[in-house]
Amino acid sequence: MDPNSLLRFLIGILFLSIASYQDIKKREVNTIIFLLMGLLGVFLMFLEFRLDIGIFIALIIFIISFFNIKKMDHILNIFLLIILILYLYYGGNKIIFVDSILLLIFKYLYYSGLLMGGADTKAMMAITLLIPYYPVTFTGLDIRTQIVSIIFPYPIEVLFYSVILNALIYMPYLYHFNKKNGFIKMPEMLTGIFKNGKWVKYETPFIFSITLSFIISYNFSLFYIF
Repeated sequence: MDPNSLLRFLIGILFLSIASYQDIKKREVNTIIFLLMGLLGVFLMFLEFRLDIGIFIALIIFIISFFNIKKMDHILNIFLLIILILYLYYGGNKIIFVDSILLLIFKYLYYSGLLMGGADTKAMMAITLLIPYYPVTFTGLDIRTQIVSIIFPYPIEVLFYSVILNALIYMPYLYHFNKKNGFIKMPEMLTGIFKNGKWVKYETPFIFSITLSFIISYNFSLFYIF
């Protein structure tokens, strides 16, 4: 593994581990953790790509996500999207462009309810800034120069693993918990608990799944075939 990828991994695992502990222990995460993680990622991007205007755009998208300005946020996002398109048109870095678009996508996944928690969203955004392309893994895999870094960015792989892990970890737990307590109804017993006379969705500590997926992605990638 090259020093750059190792440094990014150590930073990521430090902040994600702290966030996972908070999520499991308190079911609430201080999002300052992800703000610091993302800012360190931006700093490393500046060191690698110099003062690329695309990084400034990504930084703005990231920063405004920490403020509750949802109505104004939509207007700003449209404006920033137009700037990003112009940035790419005039020869901007494709990886930085894709990562900036990803930041916007993660925000709207949260707005639509597909990413359930604000902390989950900010975790994925911070990972996007910290690791803008596929790292050299612990197994020596290096695909950062390949087209896959653009068409299927690294943060998407982490999110893909996270969704699968979350299901593998919590569905069996909920099934046995509900069965033990005599609450048997499919598919509700796989995703929720019976409380106060109704089925309530079980809010899983998704940050923990993201952290495990982050570790897995540094050891195994979907793209060994490339």
